[in-house]
Amino acid sequence: MFGTASVVAGVSGAIFTTLPDGTAVNHNIYDNCADVYLNGGPQNGHCDDPSAGLSPNGDYYFQVTTPGGQVLLSTDDISNRKVTVSGGLIVGTDGTHLTGTAQCPLAITVQLMPFNSTPNPGGEYKVWMTPVDSYGLNGIDVDHNFGFDNSATKTDNFKCGDHLVPCATVDSVDKFVCIACSSDVKVPCTDLNATTVVVLYDAPTVTGAADPTVICSPASGSSFTAGVTTTVTCTVTDVFGDDTCSLKVEVATCPSCALTCPASITNCTDVGTCTFVYGFLPLSCPDAPGVAITCTNQSGTVVDPSFAFPLGKTTVTCTASDPAVTGSPCSFTVTVKDCVGPTITCPPASFDLGCNPTLPDCALAKTKVSGVSDICDPSPTLECVAGAVQSGTGCTRSQIFDVTAKDASGNLSDTCHVTFTWTADNNPPAIYVSGCQECPMRDLHAGYDRHDN
Repeated sequence: MFGTASVVAGVSGAIFTTLPDGTAVNHNIYDNCADVYLNGGPQNGHCDDPSAGLSPNGDYYFQVTTPGGQVLLSTDDISNRKVTVSGGLIVGTDGTHLTGTAQCPLAITVQLMPFNSTPNPGGEYKVWMTPVDSYGLNGIDVDHNFGFDNSATKTDNFKCGDHLVPCATVDSVDKFVCIACSSDVKVPCTDLNATTVVVLYDAPTVTGAADPTVICSPASGSSFTAGVTTTVTCTVTDVFGDDTCSLKVEVATCPSCALTCPASITNCTDVGTCTFVYGFLPLSCPDAPGVAITCTNQSGTVVDPSFAFPLGKTTVTCTASDPAVTGSPCSFTVTVKDCVGPTITCPPASFDLGCNPTLPDCALAKTKVSGVSDICDPSPTLECVAGAVQSGTGCTRSQIFDVTAKDASGNLSDTCHVTFTWTADNNPPAIYVSGCQECPMRDLHAGYDRHDN
């Protein structure tokens, strides 16, 4: 990984890049390539720690390549790139490379220049160090790391700014740090009634930066508003420059469903029945066809638009199968009233009770009607109002009784006018005798004729 010296079997300890005075350990990023020096082994405060020293002691070669090792960038001969390790420290060099003073006694630092600029857009390099005795054992071509055997080699990566390759040119000005965002993103929304969707998008690509800090806002993994296109802006900041890019995140509108129950209603029974069919519109979620909505009454019976509601008040509760549906559960009431009275068949004519009968009453009048029935009440009652006795011509009398059927809901039938007639004789008998218009009974004698009205 960049900035971390590798540890390979065959050579122990570590090498790293530093400034000429050895004050920076694994500095890795330098303004100028001429400031990059090779160092290794223990550092100040640990100079007597043998476990940190380079091993084995002896002569080593070093080289500078591209970060992947495909191109050799050192320009002088290998013999000029030789250092000596003693006591775990770099203590000498046979070449012409400049040296500095390291932090431990007798230790030196060795300048890595001269080397060519790296083609890497980020200005990144790799330094290698291997024992002279191991150099070239497997060949010195590119396939064999130019003679530096991986099994006996130490490496470290670094960057320097004065040999950067431009990653872009804008308005004739070279840019050494570039950032490229991924393509615009379109994200579906499948969550019912959701208002946001968590969106993951690819990280931008950064080139040319030494130690970049990349910030994207909103960040990948954030919640993006549904039904809205949001612009994501990514910025890279680095010692070699900065740059920005953007992408658009389009989140689709989420399916929605809000449950609204039918209005409560009070209604009379349907014609010819003792029930009422509301016929309300079926409840559904067009945007979410997978959501089922079930309506039941207080007894748990499923209620649909064709349900026949009985007399009285019924409470219906409708519930969606998905708890995300707003307004679920909801309820409404259906109150059914019996608005139709009973039927009754009235007698076709009056009833003559003869002379001096037992006077009629409501009980008698109720027996004269027939066909009393009601759709909702199997046993309607009869009500009766007696009219006044009326006197007719002579001894005739009549009385009308108004008889009405009434059901349990208080509805009345048509009224039957039951009429009774009779003759009332309230005078004593009289005897007619010759020469006597009307003689009392006490004056009766032979030859009389007895007569009564």
